[in-house]
Amino acid sequence: MLRIEFRHILAEDLELQKDLLFIALWTPAHVPGPSRDILQSPRVREYYQDWGRQGDIGLFAIDADQTVLGFVQLRQKYCITKDYAELPELAIAVLPSHQGQGLGACLLDEIMARVMSSVKGIRLGVNPENQAAIALYKSRNFEFYANPEGAYPQMVWLNNKGSDD
Repeated sequence: MLRIEFRHILAEDLELQKDLLFIALWTPAHVPGPSRDILQSPRVREYYQDWGRQGDIGLFAIDADQTVLGFVQLRQKYCITKDYAELPELAIAVLPSHQGQGLGACLLDEIMARVMSSVKGIRLGVNPENQAAIALYKSRNFEFYANPEGAYPQMVWLNNKGSDD
């Protein structure tokens, strides 16, 4: 089994964070992927611009050689729906060379454990064809709550042990 450690995402990690966000913008193999220019679109910039604001939490998964293999982050940002807009949004990605090895589950479990006492829940949007991601989220009790026009289906995990704020 791969031995990994976690390191916080810092403001100076911007380019690496953007590289992993680009991977997180998953598209199925039969669909042409976006160009890297998408990282400059306002909705995508919200994931990384001015990183380090209050409430931002992000982790890199690194191996014994200090190579970054993936990342996970939570950030309060625009929500396509009114429901659960107060919850932070999840972004997660694993390098293609390390996908299918349980690293995404490790990243998701780690960030959920770290925020268990401080958030009421987590929301995300997911490509409906990304069945591996959907299965992972469902296995961690995320549920679909909306399918807004022009956007990916939305999922939410509600924390029954989280913050009362």
